[in-house]
Amino acid sequence: MNETKPTSPTTAYNPPEIDRTTIRTDLSRNENLPVIEAYTLAHFELNARRISQYPDAKQLIQAIAVRHQVDPAQVVVTAGGDDAIDRTIRVCLAFNELAKRTILTHHPTFEMFDVYANASAGKLAGPVWMDGEFPIEQLFDQMTDDVAILALVTPNNPTGSSIPFAVLKSAVQRAEQQGLPVLVDLAYVEFAEIDPTEWLLTHSRAVIIRSFSKAFGLAGLRLGYALTSDRELAARIQNIAGPFPTSQPSLDLGLQALRDTERMQASVIDSNVRRNWLAEVLRSKGANVLPSDANFVLAHYSPAEPLYEKLLRRGIAVRIFPQRPLLKNCLRITV
Repeated sequence: MNETKPTSPTTAYNPPEIDRTTIRTDLSRNENLPVIEAYTLAHFELNARRISQYPDAKQLIQAIAVRHQVDPAQVVVTAGGDDAIDRTIRVCLAFNELAKRTILTHHPTFEMFDVYANASAGKLAGPVWMDGEFPIEQLFDQMTDDVAILALVTPNNPTGSSIPFAVLKSAVQRAEQQGLPVLVDLAYVEFAEIDPTEWLLTHSRAVIIRSFSKAFGLAGLRLGYALTSDRELAARIQNIAGPFPTSQPSLDLGLQALRDTERMQASVIDSNVRRNWLAEVLRSKGANVLPSDANFVLAHYSPAEPLYEKLLRRGIAVRIFPQRPLLKNCLRITV
């Protein structure tokens, strides 16, 4: 079952417009404070060489490779996790000799999948998964001959729910049996109890998406990466876009963030405590709050729009989804 049908190749990311000059507290975009030490940020050197020469990602690639214990040839640094998703979808559709156009996923899912599918003349399909058990059998039933790639998001955005590890393994293994590549978006995985990256790297047709935007709090740098054990696939993901997707300052600060992951882990622990507190407070006020393993919660109110507008009047922005039927009367609130 599709959440929405693709409309045109110009489908765009289109959240509700907000006058941000009136916003004191923005809880609408799942942002986090940077985990890089304030002193390091204050003394970050931005000199002529850094901004006049083309960037070199080798040091960051090496640091990511060490973090995940892989060869640097398995790492592709991108302009945020979004860029990694876009490239992977384009590669899987462009190099598909049978011209398969379907991206099999779950609904709701990260909304950029629909944007990138449309841009590559593809379409989304898949079962609904709002809460409760993941619909693995329905997913298997829809692994038909026109599917080009299986795309999973865990923890899921916008619900915050994680796909249980055993279920994720079953989905990846079934896709592998049918010759399907698998994209697993782990942008929020640092907030979850289980990180399946190491296991996924044992499967040659899996592409793992990671981000510096969430747990590291570096959304403004537009920095992410893709991991895969298939070096040829990594090279295709690398080469389908321009050679310099990220700036040198972004690469330098990303490298700095990886040198102090203890600060990131402390930030995640604090965020999770606050998330659980927020969920309990919202439930005590009558909201239906879905379980979350991310840095946000999804709360169902009926109706949601009056509360959304009331919060705006008080200078607080949360996310509402007027164009997504499955998310009617839902508010996504960042921790």
